Amino acid sequence: MSKTDNVDLIERYIYDVTRRLRPDMREDIGEELRTLIEDMAEEQSVEEILQELGEPAGLARKYRGDKDSLISGEYYDMYWLIMKIVLICAGAGLVVSQIISSVVQVFSDGYEALTHYREYLEAGLGFSIIVGALLEIFAIITIVFILLEKYKVKINQEGMAWSIEKLPEIPAEESIIKKTSMIVEIVFSVLFAVLYVAVPHLMGAWIMPAGENAGIRTIPIFNLVIWYQVLPLLLLTTALGILNSIVKLVQGCYNITVMIVTVVCNTVSFILSVIVFKGYSVWNPDFGPALEKVMQATIQSEGDWQVYWNTPMVSNVVLLILAAIFILDTGVIAYRTIKNR
Repeated sequence: MSKTDNVDLIERYIYDVTRRLRPDMREDIGEELRTLIEDMAEEQSVEEILQELGEPAGLARKYRGDKDSLISGEYYDMYWLIMKIVLICAGAGLVVSQIISSVVQVFSDGYEALTHYREYLEAGLGFSIIVGALLEIFAIITIVFILLEKYKVKINQEGMAWSIEKLPEIPAEESIIKKTSMIVEIVFSVLFAVLYVAVPHLMGAWIMPAGENAGIRTIPIFNLVIWYQVLPLLLLTTALGILNSIVKLVQGCYNITVMIVTVVCNTVSFILSVIVFKGYSVWNPDFGPALEKVMQATIQSEGDWQVYWNTPMVSNVVLLILAAIFILDTGVIAYRTIKNR
């Protein structure tokens, strides 16, 4: 084996070890390993040294000082990072939504759905659903990381021997998934979940009618009568998005695992979206009349989009946009994965 091949092998091994460590440990451990291997190379071949050092995952666990637990090492750090992001965003979102709710007046003239929604809140169901949603997200994230940890343990238990041939290639710069991008995805997913659960009545048309002390009014676009029937499906779609972001965050670069998870999550999410928008009357049937009353204008022109509000066109347009987003996202991931390979 040439000197260039030896250097490449060493760097791949160091990369496979250090990528499993905390960012603040990687540089120092990498230099320590590089020096150790170079010293040992005076008496042994590089292949013999790497086989003696053993599986990168096992060596990384020793550097981290892992103890037996359901979630450990690199996964533990990533797990708590994501949990802190989720809890902070959920808490902040709930506080902000309640502040906005106290300022914005929901237009309720002739809107029976709002009375139905308020009955949920007065019965304490709103709070219980919020708590349940947070527990569901917490459980999903925890289960994902437990499975990631168990998957590695299962491989070792089955006695699949590690070999140098299994060392991953060092990914190209453009194939690396930026950590900040995935964190932003998780943040927005959690904020949307908070909106779905806590303040669906604030998602709509915001209007400031003329006149003194008129304040800000909002007309909900969703049918709040059946909202809590579709809410579990919406939260499941959000959870799939969070799952996809977690896998990208853990993998760190575009690969087959990321591509498969993206395809599955996007496909299931779109199927759930079809069920929500075609299987339920999710749109507020009183939106048009309420908008006319607040704006003191009659909607008659065929050019006004409100004319088509209670028709299947709205749901079809939304599904078309979602399909385009999912196809584009899947295509980009597939392209970058193939290019990386």
